[in-house]
Amino acid sequence: MKAGNEIMKAGYVLINASGLDLLSESTQTIAGLYDKCKAAMATGKMIIAENIIWGDDGVISPIPVFAIDMGSTYGIYLTASTLQIRVSPSNVVTIVNMAPAN
Repeated sequence: MKAGNEIMKAGYVLINASGLDLLSESTQTIAGLYDKCKAAMATGKMIIAENIIWGDDGVISPIPVFAIDMGSTYGIYLTASTLQIRVSPSNVVTIVNMAPAN
Protein backbone atom coordinates (compact mmCIF):
# COMPACT_ATOMS: atom_id res chain seq x y z
CA MET A 1 0.00 0.00 0.00
CA LYS A 2 1.22 3.48 -0.69
CA ALA A 3 0.34 6.86 0.79
CA GLY A 4 1.77 9.41 -1.56
CA ASN A 5 5.27 8.17 -2.33
CA GLU A 6 5.76 6.32 0.96
CA ILE A 7 5.29 2.62 1.53
CA MET A 8 2.84 1.94 4.38
CA LYS A 9 4.12 -0.27 7.21
CA ALA A 10 2.05 -3.16 8.52
CA GLY A 11 1.06 -3.36 12.16
CA TYR A 12 0.11 -0.72 14.68
CA VAL A 13 1.58 1.47 17.38
CA LEU A 14 0.09 2.09 20.82
CA ILE A 15 -0.11 5.48 22.49
CA ASN A 16 -0.49 5.43 26.27
CA ALA A 17 -2.85 8.36 26.86
CA SER A 18 -2.10 8.28 30.62
CA GLY A 19 -5.67 8.56 31.89
CA LEU A 20 -7.09 11.02 29.35
CA ASP A 21 -10.81 11.56 30.08
CA LEU A 22 -12.85 11.70 26.88
CA LEU A 23 -15.83 13.22 28.70
CA SER A 24 -13.91 16.15 30.16
CA GLU A 25 -15.34 19.53 29.19
CA SER A 26 -12.23 21.35 30.42
CA THR A 27 -8.65 21.08 29.20
CA GLN A 28 -6.36 18.40 30.55
CA THR A 29 -2.59 18.35 30.67
CA ILE A 30 -1.15 14.92 29.87
CA ALA A 31 2.64 15.00 30.26
CA GLY A 32 4.48 13.76 27.18
CA LEU A 33 1.37 13.07 25.09
CA TYR A 34 2.35 15.38 22.22
CA ASP A 35 5.73 13.64 21.79
CA LYS A 36 4.05 10.22 21.96
CA CYS A 37 1.66 11.25 19.20
CA LYS A 38 4.46 12.69 17.07
CA ALA A 39 6.51 9.50 17.44
CA ALA A 40 3.49 7.31 16.63
CA MET A 41 2.80 9.28 13.46
CA ALA A 42 6.42 8.90 12.37
CA THR A 43 6.08 5.09 12.30
CA GLY A 44 3.58 5.20 9.43
CA LYS A 45 1.49 2.60 11.23
CA MET A 46 -2.11 2.55 12.45
CA ILE A 47 -2.41 4.28 15.84
CA ILE A 48 -4.30 2.83 18.80
CA ALA A 49 -4.78 4.93 21.93
CA GLU A 50 -5.01 3.14 25.28
CA ASN A 51 -5.36 4.02 28.97
CA ILE A 52 -8.28 6.36 28.28
CA ILE A 53 -11.23 6.85 30.61
CA TRP A 54 -14.90 7.65 30.04
CA GLY A 55 -15.76 9.95 32.95
CA ASP A 56 -16.82 8.15 36.12
CA ASP A 57 -17.33 4.88 34.23
CA GLY A 58 -13.57 4.34 34.17
CA VAL A 59 -11.15 2.82 31.68
CA ILE A 60 -12.45 2.02 28.20
CA SER A 61 -11.01 -0.37 25.63
CA PRO A 62 -8.18 0.84 23.39
CA ILE A 63 -9.44 2.87 20.42
CA PRO A 64 -8.12 3.34 16.89
CA VAL A 65 -7.48 6.98 16.02
CA PHE A 66 -6.25 8.85 13.02
CA ALA A 67 -3.85 11.72 13.50
CA ILE A 68 -3.17 14.96 11.69
CA ASP A 69 -0.24 17.22 12.51
CA MET A 70 -1.68 20.73 12.37
CA GLY A 71 1.70 22.38 12.96
CA SER A 72 3.41 23.97 15.94
CA THR A 73 0.58 26.44 16.59
CA TYR A 74 -2.27 23.93 16.86
CA GLY A 75 -0.55 20.61 17.60
CA ILE A 76 -1.77 17.15 16.69
CA TYR A 77 -5.43 16.28 16.25
CA LEU A 78 -6.47 12.69 16.96
CA THR A 79 -9.92 11.68 15.79
CA ALA A 80 -12.00 8.77 17.06
CA SER A 81 -15.62 8.53 15.93
CA THR A 82 -17.06 12.02 16.49
CA LEU A 83 -14.44 13.07 19.05
CA GLN A 84 -11.48 15.21 18.11
CA ILE A 85 -8.66 15.05 20.66
CA ARG A 86 -6.53 18.15 20.20
CA VAL A 87 -3.05 17.80 21.71
CA SER A 88 -1.01 21.01 21.83
CA PRO A 89 2.81 21.04 21.77
CA SER A 90 2.62 21.91 25.49
CA ASN A 91 0.58 18.71 26.17
CA VAL A 92 -2.70 20.54 26.81
CA VAL A 93 -5.57 18.40 25.55
CA THR A 94 -8.99 19.63 24.49
CA ILE A 95 -11.80 17.24 23.54
CA VAL A 96 -14.16 18.51 20.84
CA ASN A 97 -17.30 16.55 19.92
CA MET A 98 -17.81 17.05 16.19
CA ALA A 99 -21.30 15.51 16.17
CA PRO A 100 -24.10 17.91 15.26
CA ALA A 101 -26.35 19.02 18.12
CA ASN A 102 -29.89 17.63 18.04
